[in-house]
Amino acid sequence: MIVTTENFDYVLDRLSEHPELSIDTETTGLRPYHGDRLFSVIISDGEDSFYFNFQKYDGVGDNFVLDGRHLEELNTLLLSDDKRTWRLQNARYDMAILRNDGCEIEGDIHDLKVYERILHNDLLPGEYSLGEMGAKRGWPKDDSVERYIDDNKLWTEIPTPTSKTPEKRKHYDKVPFDIIVPYGERDGTITYKIGDSQLASLNQYERGRLKKWPSILQVVDNEQQLIRTVYEMEKVGVCIDRDFCERAITHEQAKRAVLEEEFEEAAGEPYKNSRPLFERLFEDERDRWIMGKPTKKKQEINPSFSSENIAHFRNPLAQVVMDLRRTTSSEKAYLEFMWHSTEEGRIHANFDQAGTVTGRFTSSKPNLQNKKKNREEGEVSDFMVRRAIVPSPGFYFVMADYDQVEYRIMLEYAKAKGLIERVLGGLDVHQATAELAGISRFQAKTLNFSIIYGSGDRALAAKLGVKVKEARDLKKQIFSQAPQIEKFVDNVKYTARNRKFLFNWLGRRYSFSNPELVYKSPNTLIQGSASDVLKVAMNRCHRYLKPLKSRMVLTIHDELVFEIHHSEAGIEEDLQHIMVGSFPSKLLPLTVGVDRSTISLADKE
Repeated sequence: MIVTTENFDYVLDRLSEHPELSIDTETTGLRPYHGDRLFSVIISDGEDSFYFNFQKYDGVGDNFVLDGRHLEELNTLLLSDDKRTWRLQNARYDMAILRNDGCEIEGDIHDLKVYERILHNDLLPGEYSLGEMGAKRGWPKDDSVERYIDDNKLWTEIPTPTSKTPEKRKHYDKVPFDIIVPYGERDGTITYKIGDSQLASLNQYERGRLKKWPSILQVVDNEQQLIRTVYEMEKVGVCIDRDFCERAITHEQAKRAVLEEEFEEAAGEPYKNSRPLFERLFEDERDRWIMGKPTKKKQEINPSFSSENIAHFRNPLAQVVMDLRRTTSSEKAYLEFMWHSTEEGRIHANFDQAGTVTGRFTSSKPNLQNKKKNREEGEVSDFMVRRAIVPSPGFYFVMADYDQVEYRIMLEYAKAKGLIERVLGGLDVHQATAELAGISRFQAKTLNFSIIYGSGDRALAAKLGVKVKEARDLKKQIFSQAPQIEKFVDNVKYTARNRKFLFNWLGRRYSFSNPELVYKSPNTLIQGSASDVLKVAMNRCHRYLKPLKSRMVLTIHDELVFEIHHSEAGIEEDLQHIMVGSFPSKLLPLTVGVDRSTISLADKE
């Protein structure tokens, strides 16, 4: 139903009677922090969808065009009701778009993608779209608008600094009124119905749950709170030093030119990131090659020349390749920072809490999940990527990072008392493993990594720089001294193979319908458990900070970054305590390291 100036009050009265509604927006673009605005709002009560139009069209009467006063009334009566539940797809985007016009959604948020990831963690990425979720439930999405845009070339190609392919920005606001309205109304209806379907699946799941199994509703509750936590974090964003970025880009370009010259002189041909080239160059390293996954089309298995894999090569060109990749990656990061920053010099990245199978965050526009600490970047330089991110005036950074969280959770799950006692005595997990098994710390760290991530014996041998048999013997050495770990790994794989699913400590469920992926089950369980620790901590820290000036601004893997207002100095100890207490450990408590900086994300003080 189209909402007009005549029926506006009737529609608001009708919608106000419903405790659950879906909401969607049609917008001028997909960058809410760069000026894009809504031109319509669609709200559905499950029976009807109501199209609130705020844009003028040729041939469309003025009574079909609402104005700012109507939007203000909509916000006052519906959006600001904290007792209502709103169903959305990609909720934080619509929340940011609505905020641009002075509207804030209160109440609970039911994000379809978040719920779908909880219910079905192992779908392909595209299967979490509104179209795919609706289609598999028998509610196909209206494709008339996309066809109209394609047929009439209603888009603008915007060159981007880090891609050869221009970014295509579609102009939904130029689609005719009689096409965009039914399209929007159907999206509103589908959104509501998918929400009903997801709630029914959760209820069915809970009714069939054995009492000894943790409730998945704990995960639902935490993820639902997290939507607003992440929305607030994205809204604040982070400040970048644009002058530093420009200097860093020049530095990385000059550095790459030197490395490319060095490569060509040694290899006899120009550098390119090419598998056939690397096969020729590193032929004498064949015993250290690690094979990749089968190709999609021909199912061919080829060697993987990732930086992680070639780090163990003896050929000096391997280091040149790694340096070239690093400088290319750094330059791309600085370019993306510049591209995605606002006029005020702030980045409002997208943090996807439902981005992975395990529950870990992904981030985009730009990707801030791979901005490692200095010691992890392989070199010490004046141009660390994290140095581009600086605290806002009046604030300083606190970087709170869980210490070896995945390894500690593994020991907790395994009840590996011998190792736990050593860690409680002051050793880190890898040193404790080294002393217990009588091996070096490097070997212990590599073996611990392989146990968690399910590395094969050949890959493990390559990373250790030993024969395959010796790698197996070293692994047996750890298992002989800590048999609980081997038993834990075997039990997890057995359960995944036979029961087809696992639970983590919070109740998140991981499906393993494909037996070929069972080898990943220990890593899935451990990484997912660490992810939920972080997510619980984020919600608790957000609640703590709500009445204060200080705020949470980033999550980077197992690290939370806060901007602490100078007038609230010292609260980092409370935040550290909150993070430590977010996992109900019985044997091995988690620990959190805290660094501070008034300069940048790379400079500790």
